[in-house]
Amino acid sequence: MIRLFALALAGALFVLPGISALAADVPQALARLMSEAHKSGDWADRALERFYSQRGHTPLWVGEDGRNAMAERMLRLMARAESQGLNPSDYMVPPSYGHTATDRARDERNISRMALRYAHHLSAGQVDPRQVGVRHQRLPQPVDPSRVLESLAAGTEPARVFSGLGPQDQAFQRLRSAYNRLQGTVAAGGWAPVPQGATLWPGDSDPRVISLRRTLWERGDLREPEAGWSPVYDESLERAVRRFQRRHGLDEDGAVGSETLGALNGSAAKRLDQLRVNLERRRWLDFRPNERHILVNVPAYETKVMRGHRVTLSSPVIVGSRRHQTPEISADMTHLVLNPYWYVPASIANEEMLPKLRKDPMTLAEQGFRAFTSWGDGGSQVPFTSIDWNAVSRMPVRLRQEPGPGNALGEVKFMFPNEDNIYLHDTPGKHLFRHTDRAFSHGCIRVARPIDLAEHLLQERADWDRQQILAMIESGERRTVHLHETIHVRIVYHTAWVDPKGVVHFRKDVYGRDGTLMQMLNPQA
Repeated sequence: MIRLFALALAGALFVLPGISALAADVPQALARLMSEAHKSGDWADRALERFYSQRGHTPLWVGEDGRNAMAERMLRLMARAESQGLNPSDYMVPPSYGHTATDRARDERNISRMALRYAHHLSAGQVDPRQVGVRHQRLPQPVDPSRVLESLAAGTEPARVFSGLGPQDQAFQRLRSAYNRLQGTVAAGGWAPVPQGATLWPGDSDPRVISLRRTLWERGDLREPEAGWSPVYDESLERAVRRFQRRHGLDEDGAVGSETLGALNGSAAKRLDQLRVNLERRRWLDFRPNERHILVNVPAYETKVMRGHRVTLSSPVIVGSRRHQTPEISADMTHLVLNPYWYVPASIANEEMLPKLRKDPMTLAEQGFRAFTSWGDGGSQVPFTSIDWNAVSRMPVRLRQEPGPGNALGEVKFMFPNEDNIYLHDTPGKHLFRHTDRAFSHGCIRVARPIDLAEHLLQERADWDRQQILAMIESGERRTVHLHETIHVRIVYHTAWVDPKGVVHFRKDVYGRDGTLMQMLNPQA
């Protein structure tokens, strides 16, 4: 018995120094690893080098027995990244097979790198918006990696640390909740389809109506399934169809024609992708509490003046055509112009105006246009009849349309200086607002309620009210009016959102940008 105890004691004395040596060697191995990684210039490695050097390269995630409990909680959190609209595979940490100090150090670094990557994606998105042509003047600042690591080192639970990253507003949370609910629908097989056929009208009796009832019920547009799933297209079903059409930006006529049927039969998986790309876009926006700003959503054909997340005025708009797309930009609105000139861009002058002048040199003069040698103060007017338009291949003069009823910019122009020369303005073509899809312009945004918008933006100026605005317009005098303070304008491309009542809205991908972004979010697909 004494001999067995002696052997056991000897074994213990042999093992304990080994464990202690491993514990001591991990910081040294981590220091070497951080020193080598720092040379790569990678932002995460630089942040990790600073963090670990300040704590004497003491590991955060691994111990003598491998990964600790916090590491396991961190890994489980990243494995649920899909609930945030992110790819769990992007945060996979390679298994740690070895047991040496170097193996432990490498595992430590891998977990920290993936944690920082996850934090960055939550706070600022996976894709740099500039890669898809988005040029917002203000973008959210990526999370400070030191703050994340220090919070974790202080013992704060990973779930609590990461729950505070990214947009915290209710609009984003509603969108994320809708995404998670739709994941369950996709996993269950999606929505019931409606068979192809002739347009279904209220009052029709058709076996396809039963399928229509079912899919609208599954989506929540039909509150309760009708008793017996009647094949008659009744009033309650018509209300459900109109609700579906309204939240999908379709003509709200109650008829299930080809366009409505196509939207009904769109797959739940594709709608899930649509929600995901819009979660990503929402992470690109820097919203400040109680800030007054203007939000122009291109696919929704709508502009809103907002105070924080509260809408104070909204208006339908017309946006750029598929050929002349409205860019996603932001800038500060500084002033508006009553009875504005329209300075015709060179592209429009060459492509559209020059052919008209070749047919009739006076056609533009009759529409209030004048020609100048330049737009500056030194430019002199040029008679249209002094130029042989058939002898020129490009517009040799600058064109300007004078204020008046036919002016392309209407009665008001709203200016937020930007390199794309995009602005909001009135339009004489009011009839175009009757269309549901309103991608008709050359890129600028035509506003359906310009006088209301002008009055709203000038409400803090005592010298300008609605009556004064209308009187100045009536006078025909061109007048620049500066805002009391600048207001930030954001032109966004959001094809899905959830309103305060919890209703999920989808819009057509008018410029085909959803697919491009989805490929960047999921390049392996």
